[in-house]
Amino acid sequence: MKAQRMNKKISVMALLAIVTLVAVVLPLTGEGEATTADAGYTYGGWSVVTSADIPVSLTPSADTYVAVTGITMMTKDSGTTIDVGDSLQLVATVMPEDASDQAVSWSSSNPFVASVDSMGVVAAHGAGRVTITVITHEGGYTATYVVSVSDRLITHTPPVSDNAWLWSFGLLVVMFGAIFVYALIKLYKLKGENGGRP
Repeated sequence: MKAQRMNKKISVMALLAIVTLVAVVLPLTGEGEATTADAGYTYGGWSVVTSADIPVSLTPSADTYVAVTGITMMTKDSGTTIDVGDSLQLVATVMPEDASDQAVSWSSSNPFVASVDSMGVVAAHGAGRVTITVITHEGGYTATYVVSVSDRLITHTPPVSDNAWLWSFGLLVVMFGAIFVYALIKLYKLKGENGGRP
C-alpha cells in the first residue's frame, strides 16, 4: 500500500515536470512565431517578441531604417568663381533628410586648381576650372559642382604714413644743408687761392 502511494506520487510529479517543460521549451523553439498569448515591443531598433515574459525572438525592425535615395549640393556663398587664395563652402544634403546613413565623401577633379576637405570647403590654388564631386557611402549617389578659379592680380598700395611730410621736410633740410656746406668750402678755397683777399 505504501509502495502504491509512492508510485502514484512519483507519477504526479513526473507529469507536472513534463507539463512545465512543454510550457517553457515550446515557445522557445517556435522560431519567433508569435501566438495569441504572445506580447511584443520594440527596443533600440529591434522587434522583441515575448511569451510569458520569456524572450522568444530578437529580429531587426525593418521600419526603423531609412535608405538613401539621392544627394544634392549647393553653396553657402554667392557665385561659382573665386580668386586664388580664397575658399568656397559647399553643402551636401543626403536625401531623404532623415536617411539613416548620412556619410559622404568629397573629391576634386584637379587638386592643383582647387582642393576640397571632408567638410565641403573648397580652397583655390591656381587659375582654371574644377569639378567638385560628393558621393554617398550608401548607394553611391553623386552630385557635382563646377568652380572657376581666377588668378586676378591684386595690386597693393602701401599706406601713406601721417609723418610722411616730416620725412620730406627733413630730406630737404639735409639737401640744402649739404649745398650750403659745399658752398662754404668752395668759398674758403677761393679765399686761400687769393691770399685771403675777397
